[in-house]
Amino acid sequence: MKRIAGWILTAALLCSVLLVPATASGLKTTEAGIQFIKSQEGFSARKHWDYSQYSIGYGSACGAGDYPNGITVEQADQLLRSNLLGMEQKLDAFIEKNNLPLSGPQYDALISFTYNLGTSWMSGSRLSRLLVSGMFTETDFASAIGVWCHAGSKISTGLVARRIRETQLFLYGDYTGTNSKAYRYVIYDPDGGSVDADIFFYPDGAPYGVLPGAAKENRQFLGWFCPDGTQLTQDMTAKANITAKARWQTPRPASQAFSDTQQGTWFYTYVDELYNSNVISGYSDGTFRPAATVTVGEALKLVLLACGEAEQTPTDTHWASGYRSLAVSKGYMTAEELVSLDAPISRGMVAKLASAAMKLTAQPKTGIFADTSAGYVLALYHAGIVQGTVNEEGKLCFNPGQTVSRAELSAIVYRLRSK
Repeated sequence: MKRIAGWILTAALLCSVLLVPATASGLKTTEAGIQFIKSQEGFSARKHWDYSQYSIGYGSACGAGDYPNGITVEQADQLLRSNLLGMEQKLDAFIEKNNLPLSGPQYDALISFTYNLGTSWMSGSRLSRLLVSGMFTETDFASAIGVWCHAGSKISTGLVARRIRETQLFLYGDYTGTNSKAYRYVIYDPDGGSVDADIFFYPDGAPYGVLPGAAKENRQFLGWFCPDGTQLTQDMTAKANITAKARWQTPRPASQAFSDTQQGTWFYTYVDELYNSNVISGYSDGTFRPAATVTVGEALKLVLLACGEAEQTPTDTHWASGYRSLAVSKGYMTAEELVSLDAPISRGMVAKLASAAMKLTAQPKTGIFADTSAGYVLALYHAGIVQGTVNEEGKLCFNPGQTVSRAELSAIVYRLRSK
């Protein structure tokens, strides 16, 4: 979302209710603001432990021995109004020091926030810096106020809902939460790492934009992933409240060829690049074994991931069963063709799978290969993914019935990823 002057933004959003005094003088919590705070706090006739303090009435702090007989609604109202006076003095000082042009609803929103949280946000927080700079987007403001939604170290859904309501009040003058944009949030779980802020708010339907980074000792950050395994990207739009989890990998050297994949071999570039991209791995003895055959399960996983499909969880006891289910459900292959996931896969099966997963158009049956006229093989040939070999008679052959070696599959996967 394009960054614009925040006070111009809020002035436009609040054009029907905006009051813009030169300073904070004369601004007090409105009656609508008091009722807003009451609706967010709820009423409690008896004191109770509220995260870090005893509270009573409309969220007013009290001592453990105070109000042994409880409190009435009228008393709670008076206590709330009395406590707001101190909050207003602190907020007035902050507004006057920074010459902030607040409207009445904006003042009410910040009073509600301060009444719930305290005054610590006024000193060096992201929210205070945004307000002072006057340069922020809706997403900036929503996330800056929304990050204050923790009860201890855990995110409180009740506080999340309150921060959204305060955002709607500040940006739109909406005291009811029914006359402004809805907001969604993403909880960013760093999975043992660290992140600057673990929750961000977004207008419903808006793109996420730049996502937060994360750090973890001796690990490389791969991105944020949704519960269904899809990666969260900045172009995706906020349509639901979700938790995105960081994914990590152990960093590898920039280049680490296997003992049996020396430079100069035809497959070296493919194997080396895929290894350093964490796509393929070798054996514990430091070899890659390029001539070894590839199983159906291994080929399914590598080809489908190279064609943009998501990682799959097993659907039965075999580790590759999820990839078989995906290939069958999308019509890439039939269940009969994929009965044994541990059997060697043929070049013809790899071609059929790759062509279907890449959604290539079958080519006319021309005489390119002497041993096959399959449209999916010709489609891969024209796409530059397979090449074939020349036999003793000088004819180009694809050898569809032969098994596929690890080196050959590496070349195919490399080319698929490059498309």
